[in-house]
Amino acid sequence: MTLVERFVEPSEIDAVLEFFRLYWGSNHILGNDREYMVWQMSPERSPVFAGAGLAAVTYWDDGRLVGLIGVQSMPFNCDGDVADSAWLCNLGAAPEYLPRGVGTKLMTAVHRLPIAGIGAAGINLAVIPMYRAMRYHCLDSLPRFIRIVDVDSAACLIGGERARDVLVHRDSAKAGGTTSVRESSSVPDDWQIFWDGYTRRGYFGTQRDAGFIVWRYLQHPRLDYRLAVARDDAGVLVGASVYRIEQVRNRSEKLLRVLEIIAASDDVWDALLAHVEEIGVAHGVAFADHYSSRPHVVALRQRGWYEEDDHRDLITPSLFQPWLQHKRRINLAVRLIGATPWKGRAWKENLHVVKSDGDQDRPS
Repeated sequence: MTLVERFVEPSEIDAVLEFFRLYWGSNHILGNDREYMVWQMSPERSPVFAGAGLAAVTYWDDGRLVGLIGVQSMPFNCDGDVADSAWLCNLGAAPEYLPRGVGTKLMTAVHRLPIAGIGAAGINLAVIPMYRAMRYHCLDSLPRFIRIVDVDSAACLIGGERARDVLVHRDSAKAGGTTSVRESSSVPDDWQIFWDGYTRRGYFGTQRDAGFIVWRYLQHPRLDYRLAVARDDAGVLVGASVYRIEQVRNRSEKLLRVLEIIAASDDVWDALLAHVEEIGVAHGVAFADHYSSRPHVVALRQRGWYEEDDHRDLITPSLFQPWLQHKRRINLAVRLIGATPWKGRAWKENLHVVKSDGDQDRPS
């Protein structure tokens, strides 16, 4: 049989759903939720996939789907310069086609797309050597910070013989400075002005403009994200955070997942952290967590957050649908590609990635 590389036709989305049920598990969300799949791999976000059913590169054999890699098309930003890029998701192939190199073929096909940067997160450990061989910059684990809000509830979720000794609640102190934080149901009109200034100071990652925040958070098809914006005493926008409350399936405990903290200064970090901590208390969550490749460690620790690796003997779960008491690290691979405008920049040092990048914060 001859392998054929092509995009997915609109009439073939059901075949993709079946592919996920077969090779990712019968309960996998991408095998059962058509709307979510089309949102995640939206062909409307890139002219490359115009007219396709999904933003994905696929391999077919005699009409049978045998390999797929999803492409979340979105610009990346490097120090204020923006170019079309992509996050990869759900690289997979039928087992009998792995010896024929379908996984490598899919990656090679993606590298031919007209994009400047490419990333993947939550990668199967078995294929990390392939990413390294393809000259990706790899991180073994995205740093995760945790803030205990309710000791008793947290102890019911976090395992380890010393859990009770380590899990300490610290009352949330009022933020210093004059920064005010308010909830917002929409992206502020002056967001782009703030964002442009923020990225010019040294940034490489997803272009988090208003369109991205609306698509990724405020209009998410399944999860309820909230946006909080920070302003100084003159009313100037100086930061924002995005979070959601997660109810543990079939249990009473709740979590606070903090996805974004974007702040112009230490005082703004402090104000945004104080705000999300107050939200956590109001909702009675067990603990809050935040993943970031560039965490403000001093600000976090000063407010009682600790890094997961500070207590390696604890088992702090990250999956709660259902609750699974084991550690799950989020690894990461990023590279520049093609005629990128960013060669020679300090992009590795300024790499900004959070859990929602690569769609790692998603319903299960």
